[in-house]
Amino acid sequence: MNLYEASNQWATRPPDERFFTVPEMLSACKRYFERACEATIPRSRLQVTADGSEVKLVGQDGGTAKLSYWAFSQLALKAHAPASYLRTLPAELVASCLNQGFLSLAQSRGKFDLMFHRTEDEHHQLPLPHAPSGNPLLLRAITTEKYTRIWNWEIADRLTEMVDQGWRVPPARPAHKAQPGTRVATEADALDGKGSLSINVGDLIAPAGLYASDHDIFAFLVFEKNRVKDNSSEGLSRGVFFENSEVGARSLRCTTFLYRHVCGNHIVWDSRKVVKLSIKHVGKARRKFSTFVLNMTKYAEASAKTDELRITRAIRKRIGRNKEEALSKLFSKLRYMVSLETLDEAFETAETNAHIDGDPLTAWGMAQGLTRLSQRTPFADERAQLDRVAGRVLRIGF
Repeated sequence: MNLYEASNQWATRPPDERFFTVPEMLSACKRYFERACEATIPRSRLQVTADGSEVKLVGQDGGTAKLSYWAFSQLALKAHAPASYLRTLPAELVASCLNQGFLSLAQSRGKFDLMFHRTEDEHHQLPLPHAPSGNPLLLRAITTEKYTRIWNWEIADRLTEMVDQGWRVPPARPAHKAQPGTRVATEADALDGKGSLSINVGDLIAPAGLYASDHDIFAFLVFEKNRVKDNSSEGLSRGVFFENSEVGARSLRCTTFLYRHVCGNHIVWDSRKVVKLSIKHVGKARRKFSTFVLNMTKYAEASAKTDELRITRAIRKRIGRNKEEALSKLFSKLRYMVSLETLDEAFETAETNAHIDGDPLTAWGMAQGLTRLSQRTPFADERAQLDRVAGRVLRIGF
């Protein structure tokens, strides 16, 4: 299967959210953190007002704070109103609609946690702890008291430890013409001599793989040591995606995988053993985050022999003597997950790519056929189901 998450980031992020190195991204995330301040208010006190063409949050002393795009969406959700539609209306009408929606919170005993960013173009502020006098505010997030914030700089700081262990950001070509930061690739950027990256010395490269904004972070790193031997001459390397939001936009996510090749546009080709972990920003999220980091250290230091042994077992595990017997055995064990017609199509796909994926009569070859088939499937739920079936083929006995 191919992974497109990093490529989507590469194609869509604006220049000011792209970074070449982890220290650069860490510095940007720390600047957001250093200009942030937090406060807690009763849910019943939530109120906005119209100020010219803008809608602003009203503080306890009548002062106001501007709203980020994301914070406006969160406020609209609290008022049970569609944010996309409200953005098309005059500010006074929007404020009236939101305040009307907030009336449902009047009897609530809970509280909201507010996270602000100190800006320079507003003269009023809310009475908040740790907010220096005279600093204007922009509301970046409104969450419940149960929210456990993990700051983006904390993620970036941990990534520096991974870089010290030998992880690195794969180089990428410019996503746009005249992209800021574009330069010529050096020997330090280019191929590792094993074919896992597609950038050569002299190619144009630009900041990519590391992205951070006022609401989220995305990082793509690869580890080319301890390359895993499989059924091909190139073998497989380790890769990881990290995602986080300090404003409640998403959970902390970590996706680990083995891969064969990374394109200059950051498509990850022929990935294997894709494992997705997620931590919600509630409860013991910070403790779980520490476990995340420990697991990544083990992942980097793990010998390739463990993965190679599992792959070798799958390559040697024969499902049947011929196609009919193999499909019959598979369907008897997987009929609750997949149709016989789909298994037949996956077998033919595996057979076509046997020179890369191996014998389709083995668990390894059939699993690769299923993942290749999933990449041709237009619907996300069907792709996910086929990937689950592929994983199941590798685990069951025959």
